[in-house]
Amino acid sequence: MPQARFALRQGVGIRAGRAPGVRPRITRWRGASAAAYVRAETRVIPARRILVIEDDPDVRAALADALSGAGAEVVVATDGQDGLERVRAGCRPSVILLDLRMPRLDGDAFLREMRSDPALEHIPVITMTAGLDTPREPDVVAHLRKPFDLDDLLGIVLSLCEGQHAG
Repeated sequence: MPQARFALRQGVGIRAGRAPGVRPRITRWRGASAAAYVRAETRVIPARRILVIEDDPDVRAALADALSGAGAEVVVATDGQDGLERVRAGCRPSVILLDLRMPRLDGDAFLREMRSDPALEHIPVITMTAGLDTPREPDVVAHLRKPFDLDDLLGIVLSLCEGQHAG
């Protein structure tokens, strides 16, 4: 995965590559084995739909570019209300990337609504935020603090998609 492509987006909360000695800003991770969590640039995400719910247009575009460049089908939503309408209308993603701080319907409210629907409650969610917030809902796969390492995000998404493919 060409890192220069995402270097332009560093100011909006995504950085590609990792400086030597700098730990990724992943604050919580649950899921596949460590063996599945490898540098995403060497692997391709199986054809899966990923829903990106992010109110910042630059971050949303960078995430969509990265995920589609890795082979995923990407659907974007501008806030939690838009995302909820999309999943209720039939968009069934394999993974949801969810910003916590958004207008209209924030990430925690989105999670409560989604988890209360038996048809949607099983979808894995990765939350992200630029603040110190953590999701109030305990059932998230990972929580990332912006700026986060794009390779780390792709690795998590890849391991989730591979787990679904195998299961």
